[in-house]
Amino acid sequence: MSRRHRPRVHLSATTGWINDPNAPVRVGQTYHLFAQHNPSSTWHGDICWLHWTSTDLLTWTEHPVALAPRASGPDAAGCWSGSAVLVDGEPWLLYSGTMFRDPYGWGRAGDYRMVIRAGLPGGEPCCLMLTSPDLVDWTSTGPLLTGTDPVSQGQWVGEGWGCPPLVPVGDRWLLVMSAWSPDRLSHAA
Repeated sequence: MSRRHRPRVHLSATTGWINDPNAPVRVGQTYHLFAQHNPSSTWHGDICWLHWTSTDLLTWTEHPVALAPRASGPDAAGCWSGSAVLVDGEPWLLYSGTMFRDPYGWGRAGDYRMVIRAGLPGGEPCCLMLTSPDLVDWTSTGPLLTGTDPVSQGQWVGEGWGCPPLVPVGDRWLLVMSAWSPDRLSHAA
């Protein structure tokens, strides 16, 4: 697609398919953004991470694929959604290649945390909390929120929750997620 026919502000890939913006992070004066990407087709499949950078959040430079599945690796089925954590000024990318999906991480040296989507027996959605001293070895501290938690009552919770960032808002925390079910198209506000 020629530059003339591309959106001016909305990001798009020069080739292939994109979905799920991931891991927005600022390193120095440069913003980095990644997205799920199939570089060889306009259809879902062969999920990699495309990488863009910007210094003004308006003008973006597309870079080569940042993450690609390894045939014999734990991400052989694709490099799915994730986040970034800054370690000594360098971004560490947290992403999933398994059924534990959509990791959202934060923290500082010796005390990192991550929320991931999961599911409980019987189809109940769940977000798990994990901790790590080094962003390599993770320990589950158990469910952060489940579909039967009192805070979930009265809401359609679906069978799974996607992309669950947990972000500070003042002196409280906000968990944002996308409820889904394989047989129901819905939304919640």
